[in-house]
Amino acid sequence: MGFFSDLKEDLSQAVNELVIQADTEENQNAGSTQVQDKMAQDWAPGKKPQSKAADNEFQDGFNKDLSQMLDKMEEIEMTDNPDDPIFASPAPDNPAPVSVAPQKKKTVQPQQSLKKSVGNLSVLADSMVINGNITTEGALAIRGTVYGDVEIDGKLSISGTVEGEVKASEVYMEGAQITGNILCKGSIKVGPKTVILGNINAENAVVTGAVKGDVDVHGTVILESTAIVIGDIKSKFVQVSNGAVIEGKCSQCYADINPTSIFDEIKNKK
Repeated sequence: MGFFSDLKEDLSQAVNELVIQADTEENQNAGSTQVQDKMAQDWAPGKKPQSKAADNEFQDGFNKDLSQMLDKMEEIEMTDNPDDPIFASPAPDNPAPVSVAPQKKKTVQPQQSLKKSVGNLSVLADSMVINGNITTEGALAIRGTVYGDVEIDGKLSISGTVEGEVKASEVYMEGAQITGNILCKGSIKVGPKTVILGNINAENAVVTGAVKGDVDVHGTVILESTAIVIGDIKSKFVQVSNGAVIEGKCSQCYADINPTSIFDEIKNKK
């Protein structure tokens, strides 16, 4: 049973209910109906009131017409599918041919990250000036000027100017000007044309430039021919090239042997 079949049954039932209601009202108002029929005969001579048989004939004809109409509507198959042809737009009489060019597949190259291309190195350019302290975990190259302390966990390269304390795992300087103490966990190299006004504390040190301050190294100190050190040197081993200048005491206090012990033995023999 479809939608129109249900509609047909509902309409038929509604018509029957109306007819039954009309018959009931007619029976209840029988007296009134007779008076109206009598008045109709008096006021309209020649016209007879419509009989009950005529009413039944009208009802049967109405039901028949309604049933035929609903039967025809029921034959139409309705659908709510948007892909159904009933919803499709009418096709043109002469559709123009459409050519679609095949699309080429694009090859996307993976983008290299900036961090990967330059590693963990941060660079302070020549024209940059920093007023404040610098702290970083990676490597740092200072080519500009820093007015403040510099503390990093990685390697530090300085070719600019730093006025402040420097702390790093390894330090390499060339053409640098440092005003402040330098604390290095590993090796430090004071390269050519470098001037340091401050103390140096490191594991190993190579000096080619000039240092005005004490040098405290637990390993080896190498003074190249152009080195100038105005201050005391403490180390385990020391190597001084011809031409190097030292104005201060040089002590191998971290050496494995105690030089004074030899002289103490001579004194004890006496």
